[in-house]
Amino acid sequence: MIATLVLIVSLLTILTNSMNLKYVENATEKQAMQKSSLQLEPITLKSDPKDNNWTFIGKISQLDDDYGEIRRIIIAEDFAYVIHTYYGIEIINIQNTLNLEKVFIYTPAEIPMSFDFKDGFLYLTDTSRDLCVINATDNSNLQTMGIYDDNTGNGYDVAVQGECAFIANGLDGLEIFNVSIKNNIKQIATYKITGELAIRVTVAGDLAFVSFSDYGLVVLNISDITHPKKIITLANSQSVGSATVSNEFLYLTLMEGGFSIYNITNTTNIEKMSSVFLSSDTHAISIMNGNYSCVANGGDGVSFFNVTNKNEPQKMGTFYDGGNANDVAFDGKFIYVADFEDGLEILGKDSDGDGLADYLETEVYGTNPNLYDTDSDGLSDGDELSLGTNPFDLDTDNDLLDDFWEVTFGTNPLEADANEDPDGDGIPSLLEYHLQTEPLNADTDGDNFTDGDEFRYGTDPLNPNDFPQKEEEEEEESNPSNWWVWVIFGGVAFVLMFLLTFIIIFAKNKRQQRRVMPDKPVLEQESEDEETLEPAIFREEESNESLPENEIRKTFPVLQKTSEIPNPSGFLSDLLLVRTILIIYKNGIPLFSVNFDEELDSTLTAGFITAITNFNEEMIMQKKGPKINFTQMGQEGGIFWIFDGSFVKLALLLKSEPSKQFKKPIRTFLRQFENIFENKLKNFSGNVVDFLPTHKLLEKYLHTYYLSPMKIDPNFMRRKIIAKLHIRKTLEYYQENFNEEHTVYLQQLIEHSFKNLKTLSYDAIISEIITLVNERILLPVKSEEDVELEEYQNIDD
Repeated sequence: MIATLVLIVSLLTILTNSMNLKYVENATEKQAMQKSSLQLEPITLKSDPKDNNWTFIGKISQLDDDYGEIRRIIIAEDFAYVIHTYYGIEIINIQNTLNLEKVFIYTPAEIPMSFDFKDGFLYLTDTSRDLCVINATDNSNLQTMGIYDDNTGNGYDVAVQGECAFIANGLDGLEIFNVSIKNNIKQIATYKITGELAIRVTVAGDLAFVSFSDYGLVVLNISDITHPKKIITLANSQSVGSATVSNEFLYLTLMEGGFSIYNITNTTNIEKMSSVFLSSDTHAISIMNGNYSCVANGGDGVSFFNVTNKNEPQKMGTFYDGGNANDVAFDGKFIYVADFEDGLEILGKDSDGDGLADYLETEVYGTNPNLYDTDSDGLSDGDELSLGTNPFDLDTDNDLLDDFWEVTFGTNPLEADANEDPDGDGIPSLLEYHLQTEPLNADTDGDNFTDGDEFRYGTDPLNPNDFPQKEEEEEEESNPSNWWVWVIFGGVAFVLMFLLTFIIIFAKNKRQQRRVMPDKPVLEQESEDEETLEPAIFREEESNESLPENEIRKTFPVLQKTSEIPNPSGFLSDLLLVRTILIIYKNGIPLFSVNFDEELDSTLTAGFITAITNFNEEMIMQKKGPKINFTQMGQEGGIFWIFDGSFVKLALLLKSEPSKQFKKPIRTFLRQFENIFENKLKNFSGNVVDFLPTHKLLEKYLHTYYLSPMKIDPNFMRRKIIAKLHIRKTLEYYQENFNEEHTVYLQQLIEHSFKNLKTLSYDAIISEIITLVNERILLPVKSEEDVELEEYQNIDD
């Protein structure tokens, strides 16, 4: 038993390696998915947001300090300047988007509140000083140039235009400074509202926009810089988060949540265009090309809007990862977020919504930025990377279970666990996969019978109304009382399912000419004639003079009604389902094989069948005797019938399940084979050439010549019998439309007749086909086996 198990495992390994199971469309892409860090050169994307779909947004990278409390952010060329509550001003090199590098930290005397950047200088406000000017031309060494502090205000915000700096200075209101001489800062004007805190300021041309706590936003005319004059108050009695001006439009964010758009072309009549309401505090807004806006929406993350139509802004996407977005900058390529909890985050467009920014898909992972699921396994590319599975491979651990199925049903997509039985129902996960049952639920349909029991008795494990009956037994099936036998039997079933699914799909060589036939209708079973009928005979006729003698068979057995074949039409319908016949010696060596559909590796297949059936015999402890044991495994499209003889195993690979009557002539053939070759089998030396005459035995008992290509007698219309046959029209068609070999397969004749002869039943078509062959209007072409057999003496009847 142990040896058999080892053999099965070994064969599994050989098969997996030989088939080279890959579900990758591009091998170079898969090679790029090695689980190791990637060192990438910095890449600058040239893109216009007008052409981009920002419905989905993904994180590209993040730089998170301890505590992570970042308040403001400014992007200048390849550097990000951020205000950190505890550390001061941090300068971060963002040239390599994937590897953010902190260049310098400037620590002021007090907690920094806001800053602005112009011409290589930083203008900083903090909790005690009005204004501090810093030389930032060398980002690795910031130097303080000048300070202004009247010891009365509290600098909340700053904006610089020309040679002037505008400070929102708390209770001191708006203060305007001349900063043309950096080390000699001079105040030139103020504007304040008694009792109100000036907290944010924005300047655009001759207008200054100052937010006063809960008062609203005051619009000032600063054409005379020394005498600012109020024009209007917007957002009365509301707390304004920030104000941004772009292309004659003012974007105003509200701490209560949301933003409004104003047309400021005419300062005497500032018109509100629209408002967008959001659920969380809206701290800041960044505008790109006047068409797109990014909103720092506090605890709801970052929202992206199309504001091309100022009257109806359209929300396109949102990014939220649990932080608190405090400020935002957008340059058309990336979104830069100052997050009060998560530090600096860089976001990018995610065209397919798979959780990965396009930049990461194209420059790091190699996945398709326009496909949600690159390998089409049901898991998004983002989910695959989070789980550790391969987004290029349907089956990361190569255990024949799709990643999506394993994730959905709770098995491990990173561990080859297909042969395990986690729910203890007696069948392994791979078989559960094929049966569509649940691997962690022993009774998928809840009918109080385990999936393993239902599989054993042939009932539907997905239908609670279909369950085993106590007396139900399958034909020739042993019924051991030990449940554990069937648990292990499930393992055998797993191997067979593996065999069926992958030997068939990855057959070594396809036959060049595919034969197709229509689905076989259900045929009524004919009762067996009680009288003893004559056995099949060989019919000898002279070869047709109009066909080359060396191309067609001179003799072949006539298919007629016998005790073995009571219904010739039904027999031929079953025969046409045969894809491969394989005879295997008891030690696993293939003695003879013939393929009618696909070329299979007979040695590998024989090894599997031997290991599986031997293992099954050991488990269920069947008694040895004259009775030939029978095993059936598989599903529609690939079914194995395996018959055990005294010396050999006979295996048939079938397209679908034939009728039970088909077993009788198969068993007869097996008995005759072992009788005729008994001496050679008892003294088998490894020479399989001795078994070449098996081909004639198959033709005698199973009439396999019906699966060979056929020649049509070119003079068939002169035959009297043809006038009685409806199928003559099909013969006429193929006589005019031959392939290169001037042959036709019965499947083609049946398919064409079934499609075009509407009044003719399937059984009638089959019956007329038999007549055509028996009357030698259809003549089987010599096969390679026939040519080989010409060197050997035919089997004596």
